[in-house]
Amino acid sequence: MPNVEQQSNIEGGDGVGKEAEEKIELTPEQERAKQRMIYHLSKGDHDIYIAFSIKKEFNLSNEITNELAKQAMIKSLLETWTGSAINIKRLFFNSNDKIIKSPEIQEAAKSGMIKGLLTKTWFNDALRIKENFLSDEIAGEVCKQVMIKDLGRGNIDNAIKIKEKFNLPEEAVQDAAKQEMIRRLDDGMIDYAVEIKEKFNLPEEIITSPEIQDAAKQGMIVCFRYGNINDTLRIKEEFKLPDQELAQGIEEIIKQEKLLPILTNLDVIPESVLRLLENKYFLLTYKQNLALASEKIYNQYRKFKQEGDEVQLAGFIEKIRSQTESLISNEPQSSEISKQEYYQDLIRAVYPNHAESRTDYENNESCPDRSGDLEKFEIKDVYEIDLREGVEMEMKPSQEKDEKGLTQLEKPIAEIQQKFSQVEFDKEKMF
Repeated sequence: MPNVEQQSNIEGGDGVGKEAEEKIELTPEQERAKQRMIYHLSKGDHDIYIAFSIKKEFNLSNEITNELAKQAMIKSLLETWTGSAINIKRLFFNSNDKIIKSPEIQEAAKSGMIKGLLTKTWFNDALRIKENFLSDEIAGEVCKQVMIKDLGRGNIDNAIKIKEKFNLPEEAVQDAAKQEMIRRLDDGMIDYAVEIKEKFNLPEEIITSPEIQDAAKQGMIVCFRYGNINDTLRIKEEFKLPDQELAQGIEEIIKQEKLLPILTNLDVIPESVLRLLENKYFLLTYKQNLALASEKIYNQYRKFKQEGDEVQLAGFIEKIRSQTESLISNEPQSSEISKQEYYQDLIRAVYPNHAESRTDYENNESCPDRSGDLEKFEIKDVYEIDLREGVEMEMKPSQEKDEKGLTQLEKPIAEIQQKFSQVEFDKEKMF
């Protein structure tokens, strides 16, 4: 046994974590054995057995070896060298639960388990760490933490695999799914929120909980603000929001003076919802009378309704309908039509912009009408040519074939065809 200068105050003989431990003097042979042991512990795998045999062969006490083994076990857990960590526990600390439950080992075990769970191929390592180092309660918290992270990264299948593999309590699973679903709904990401709802088979009480309902309402507002009416209505349906919630969401958008998404989608907003807003905003009757996606026209309509001036309102409706009809009529249009009060608004409403970012109404308006420039040209008569497959073409009477022109046209085509046929039309060799 090694010589001890002063009595150690180590309790239980575990020899770990005691700052007050007195220095133990080793013989030169024992010091060399200790260094060999450190080396083999750091290697892991079967070297753990070599390290343990050195301890036995040189009669190294727990006071010397336990701290070395503990640090090696921490490293093995952090690296997810699960087999090495378990072997160290079995050989060096078989009956010493105190060391396994020490804060350092527990933190390393949790870190190793997280690493294993986040790497699909290491699931079994995570499970072995849980069985050998962590209580069910702590392992459950680790699983929940990783599930939330997986769900946040869009990895639903991995989160479900954790749920099934570790037989987690339903409450913990539902709470993890609920947290991510709330986050996605807040951002208006309905597809992912619904996928979580369906794959985790969340019960009615979760879907109708105040937290989910508030997040769903916020998601509707976000979708409405960006004109995603289909997503808005899907949120309402999937998360069982009453008509009143959708009506409140629409009212919030109106208060923010962002009317266009609402006016553009009047035809798909349930009439039961529009009816709830009718006394204040008159959206249902506006839909029935005009249904044009124009804030200016709607605001004027609403003004007449608020004032209760039915005569002015009827005249306004007739004027807008007449102007709309003149825009879509096949009759010749006077240039005076562009001077009508709601001309620009009607153009936008009747002919929505499909050009995306390439142009807009303002840019188009800045372009002058150049059709008058064509008046000085005499347009020759033409005849239609039908190029559909199977149509037989004939020369127009009194016309002759331009052989020279045809040769010039056909020659380069024939040369390219011959060149490509020589390489059997292999794309890599053709170009």
